[in-house]
Amino acid sequence: MSPWILPVLIFATWSAACIASASQKAVDDAKQKVPEDQRGGVSILPTIPIVPLFFWGLAWAIDLVAAPWGTYCIGGFHSIILTVSISTILYDLWLLNGLDNNK
Repeated sequence: MSPWILPVLIFATWSAACIASASQKAVDDAKQKVPEDQRGGVSILPTIPIVPLFFWGLAWAIDLVAAPWGTYCIGGFHSIILTVSISTILYDLWLLNGLDNNK
């Protein structure tokens, strides 16, 4: 397996988690009828630089003791989170589309 698959998966997962958080904030603001110019956002810090590096390091440390279980466990965990995040994004986009049609 390529050594770049796990870090790319981890980075993609936490990027999708940030986007899912932003989409949920957009849905909440739209439900509360907050004017578009007064809507807030979400910050990607410290999620993007710190959390992916932590999990990559954790997988590496587990692999030192029991290879390849660190890669498998952390990769599987992040695959599940990525699936949930993408599902959340798609659901929130569907909700936003419905809220926009009700204007």
